[in-house]
Amino acid sequence: MNSFSLKVNFQSDWHIGEGAGQQGRIDSLVRRSPEERLPYVPAKTLTGIWRDSCEQIAEGLGNGWRDWVGLIFGTSADTGRTTPARLALRAAHLDPSLRQDLLSYPRLAEALVWVKPGVALDELGVAKKDFLRFEEMVMAGLELTATAELDLEGPELTAAQALLWAGAQTTQRIGAKRRRGAGKCQLEALGLIEPQRALEVLAQEAPDVPQLSSARHFFGPFEFQAGSSWQIVDLEIQLKSPAIATENTLGNVVESRDYLPGTYLLAALNHKLESLLGGPLLSALTAGQLRFSNAYLEVEGQRGLPVPMALFYRKSDGGLESDEPAFNRLIEKQEGSAQEKQYRQGYLANGTDHLVLGKVDIFSTTHGTIEDQHQRPTAAVGGVFTYTALAAGTVLRVCPSSARLKSPSFPASIAWAAPKKTITAGPRSKPGRPPCPLPRPPVVCLRCGSLRRCSCAPPT
Repeated sequence: MNSFSLKVNFQSDWHIGEGAGQQGRIDSLVRRSPEERLPYVPAKTLTGIWRDSCEQIAEGLGNGWRDWVGLIFGTSADTGRTTPARLALRAAHLDPSLRQDLLSYPRLAEALVWVKPGVALDELGVAKKDFLRFEEMVMAGLELTATAELDLEGPELTAAQALLWAGAQTTQRIGAKRRRGAGKCQLEALGLIEPQRALEVLAQEAPDVPQLSSARHFFGPFEFQAGSSWQIVDLEIQLKSPAIATENTLGNVVESRDYLPGTYLLAALNHKLESLLGGPLLSALTAGQLRFSNAYLEVEGQRGLPVPMALFYRKSDGGLESDEPAFNRLIEKQEGSAQEKQYRQGYLANGTDHLVLGKVDIFSTTHGTIEDQHQRPTAAVGGVFTYTALAAGTVLRVCPSSARLKSPSFPASIAWAAPKKTITAGPRSKPGRPPCPLPRPPVVCLRCGSLRRCSCAPPT
């Protein structure tokens, strides 16, 4: 995995829109990071403009270079084949020290953005009536940095680096109104490739595009050491940026789950578990010797469990969030005439002497699919989408378990400082440090139905 950074130096005022405005004041807001509320360049915007530049370079070079654009940035189903991207690019943010200073002086942060008036013109070049609008613009002179990883090796890595370098050199503008003077910028890929070496590679014919490894990487013979004891590991996942786990697509709204399915973690942990288990990962899964649970919200330092549908609370009391009791309607009858409400979302864990309810922070963001010809979102390519996602900073817990391991010290062996791994497509996330395994009593006892701690032994 080759890592490098990409610097974006804005030489004019720029605007990357939020897709919304403030009624009666601003028609188009600048996109700000959810955590710090400072302007930034989303990874989707940066990837799209970089890909467009690489496509222009590849078209001019010919000799098979266009196939390399699909290898680096991935292809979609409308091209006849869906392939994953080999380039993982993060959002571009201001320097950390500058961000800290801006957060310390809010009025200084406000000065980064100014409001620009504008009008719409008719075919004669005259301002249209009632078309006065106001847009936020970010001041020129800012430098933002993004980190990136390129999942290639050997000659293929060099060819991809050369094409990316050329694409960065030809990128001149980013964001809205870039044909009217806004968004002028310079991209600089640091640690990617030497310019002279890139020119030498691009002067030659494009090497053959490597074939993607498919099932051969996952399936194969798998032998287990004697023994049948199961070992469980408690892994902690810290989301460093928003993550999407798509559940439904309603029109142009993509809804995310409030947890990460266990299957999303397979690719991120595949190589590490292969070395621990001594064989391909999916062979262990299909043999029933390796299991991944879903990654649920961490509550009170524990892996929370989804609230059962039988859990109710008195509407006037506020329930668990107000340290008031909740009731299991499977075993407890309603007393009195107080109106009760059912819990429909959230995760539960055992506190010191009562249940604790935690809820996942979900936020929404917009994204436009740009049509090449008109260079704006259109219905032909999907238009503008709204995504809901798990917010950055969310901490999840997952408990993979395995039987008959090659290594008898599985929990100790897997406690490593995990590298950056992309778990979902779109917003990025990475696993954090896994703590030591810790047995947890059930939130709802499967023997007596109690919603609190009880004397029943946990079922095996």
